[in-house]
Amino acid sequence: MKKTNVGTTVFAALIISSFAALFAGNQAHAASYAGPVYSSYNECEAARPSFQSSFTRASQCSVAYAYDTNTDQNVYIGYSFNVTTQ
Repeated sequence: MKKTNVGTTVFAALIISSFAALFAGNQAHAASYAGPVYSSYNECEAARPSFQSSFTRASQCSVAYAYDTNTDQNVYIGYSFNVTTQ
């Protein structure tokens, strides 16, 4: 009986560790956040390198909008980029 219980425990541990190894490579990014908003595209592009490092990546600059609750519309506010940790 003891050998059967040990064998079952080892088998279960193997299955669990296999799933952990399988799904470890598909983890979501630890964090992603919006960078500051700049009034021009050139300012945005000039600031992007300061947000790049060995563990962060800044996306391309794009038009940034905010939702205006008074008019129920998106309004242009400038240019921004997203920063993602790796």
